[in-house]
Amino acid sequence: MEVGDVVVVDNERIHALGVVEKISGDPDLTGGLGNADTGNWAYLIRVVLGRKRADGSSLPSGDEVWLEDDPWQVHIDGEDGFTLPESFLGENVVDALGRSGVTRKALSDEQVATAHARRRRKRVASIVIAIICVIAVVSGAMALVRHHRQQVAMQRQQEAAQRQRERMQDLIDSTDSYVVELIRNCGDLPTIDAAYGTEYATVTFPADAVDWNTLGCMVTSMGEEDTGANRYALWTGLIGSVSTMLATRADLKSASWRTVMDVEARCATGMDGGFFCDVRSGDESYGEDDSNDTPSEDGSASSEPSSSPADTTTGGAQQAAGEFNPDNVRGRWCRKDGTTCVIITPQTEGKATPLVLDTSQMGEENPLPSGQTTTLMGYNYQSQPSASDTEQQLRMITQYSYRIDCSMYGDEPCDGTTLHMADMAVGGTPGTGVKFEQNPLAVTRVGPTNELPIQGLDESNPPEHVAYLIIQPYGQTPDNSVSDDTVFYSRLT
Repeated sequence: MEVGDVVVVDNERIHALGVVEKISGDPDLTGGLGNADTGNWAYLIRVVLGRKRADGSSLPSGDEVWLEDDPWQVHIDGEDGFTLPESFLGENVVDALGRSGVTRKALSDEQVATAHARRRRKRVASIVIAIICVIAVVSGAMALVRHHRQQVAMQRQQEAAQRQRERMQDLIDSTDSYVVELIRNCGDLPTIDAAYGTEYATVTFPADAVDWNTLGCMVTSMGEEDTGANRYALWTGLIGSVSTMLATRADLKSASWRTVMDVEARCATGMDGGFFCDVRSGDESYGEDDSNDTPSEDGSASSEPSSSPADTTTGGAQQAAGEFNPDNVRGRWCRKDGTTCVIITPQTEGKATPLVLDTSQMGEENPLPSGQTTTLMGYNYQSQPSASDTEQQLRMITQYSYRIDCSMYGDEPCDGTTLHMADMAVGGTPGTGVKFEQNPLAVTRVGPTNELPIQGLDESNPPEHVAYLIIQPYGQTPDNSVSDDTVFYSRLT
């Protein structure tokens, strides 16, 4: 290139018509492009017309840019068979150059002839291509139109179906998990008002009868077995959670959430005597816990509200797990004789419950029935205890089986024949109306800093002030039964 050459620049940064203003080998001036010591030269191009590749914006007329002499990116008017086009970026090239005071170098007769020949070739090629295109379009127009319409229709159907699937999935994802199960299992029941995209479902019960069909569907949606006992347990739990009388279902939002079996519920009685509840997945973060009337270890009843007869796995017991450290219980525990011992290990390593109680080293004093030497063990709490209480005394219960005592529930339907097995992975306190088939043991870990009273303590022979276990039949604590000779001391102390 030489000063005064009119050029067209076409690189990754700009597309521009300009004129060469200066040639330099000064790297400081040219931004490192030119360096006379290495024989590299840079060329200052003044822009006449141009735009930026990045965003398509126009380059100001008179803008300057340093470039290398790259024949693939910089085309010189009159060189290598290249001549300027008649228009550039929508403007007449001669007019644009004239406004910028740029004069094109005169072309030789040979250059002019070459330019004219190239233009003729382009025009001929364009005409040939146009004719071929017209023939192709005419011969296949109808087929292409039909195919296009089919493709467009199919694509629109697929897009609409995909949008519908995405909308439905979004609704399902934002729906409470228990509501989703109710919709899947009970969507045809008029008593259950549930919809995708909601955080709870509303269940309506009549005033004059118990809707066992609805209760059975709700139990199944919890993942529980649909038995008479479970239906009745759910019904009594819902009845027990009623805290107010409301005029409409909309007013139910003012009621409190309570745990009932495996779900959260807030229930009320309507002005017409009807009964309705909002229900959702059980989660301790939702609100209040549904504590229940349960017998204590000495057989007395607590002062908390009544529970369902088989409610041994309520949210309160689950919450107690948060305060439990199995390392405080596991290990070998022995009486003072050093030979009568029990061993406590986790059933599954890394899980707090259930634990396994091994009584094989108790000999003839083994309290388990029928020669059994191992049993599962879990928490013995209905509602969450405080951390300080569990640090001083942590109450546990071994696995047990039971049937429902239907004599406690009048003439209501009750399944008193099914044998139930308590789930020690969750724990809990046996509810009212339970007939034990396999009696549990009460196991209490007393901490070394215990200041709480010990039932049945033998004041004349108290245990040492270290960690120890008390193991007794559940609900039985005779006087003077807890002494230095009867408790089990940790072998780690």
